[in-house]
Amino acid sequence: MIFPSRPLAALGLFLPLVLAQSELQIDWGSAGVTEKMILSDGTALQPAEFVVEIGVFEPGFTPTMANIVLWAANWRTFDAITPADLDDSDFWTDDTDPDALFQGSANLDALQHSDSEDAAVPFEEFAVGAQAYIWVYNQLELDSAAQWALLTSADDTVTGDAVWSIPDADAGHTQTSVSWQLSQADTAIVGAVGDGTNIIANGGGTVTDTSTDFVLRLHGAEPVPEPSVALLAALAALLALPRRR
Repeated sequence: MIFPSRPLAALGLFLPLVLAQSELQIDWGSAGVTEKMILSDGTALQPAEFVVEIGVFEPGFTPTMANIVLWAANWRTFDAITPADLDDSDFWTDDTDPDALFQGSANLDALQHSDSEDAAVPFEEFAVGAQAYIWVYNQLELDSAAQWALLTSADDTVTGDAVWSIPDADAGHTQTSVSWQLSQADTAIVGAVGDGTNIIANGGGTVTDTSTDFVLRLHGAEPVPEPSVALLAALAALLALPRRR
């Protein structure tokens, strides 16, 4: 029997330590205490009816209200919290309506892969520098029942916190984790984010609530219907009528 030499054995012991240091834990969510989270009409958000995800969009795709129907097709999940989530590191709970909180955690490995069970595609690479978003929704169908919020931190001068961009997990960081919290969000594509007193960012979507004392408000995500062909034809005919002097 051939036994490994002592240097090789030592390398075998050292290698897992090197790999472990090439991982970054991304902790994300709201504050550690429950805070006001509401729907577009001001009623309480019920966590059991919603999914919250963190992820990125396909390279070259920037989410706007104009392309909202394409978001789901271009979305790549890094981690998620679902009503039936079995991962102890991911949870969403409510206390006394309308107060709730959500917290998630997943690792980014040296190959830029997520270790989350909720990652959209196993071993999918999350490119360094990609803008990350938190997406809260009750359904992906875009109709009158859809309630969405899509938030990110894109400017560290607004809230004084880090931009949510995918880090390089193999860059020799001294820290072992990064934290992306709702309080850092400064941009809302749909929905709104606040500090509990004032609205920080108010995005698109339909809303009737007028309060400002929330940390998260979802908005109706039904897209504005495009003008029908018949309507456009009628408008063209109207414009073609001769004008009376």
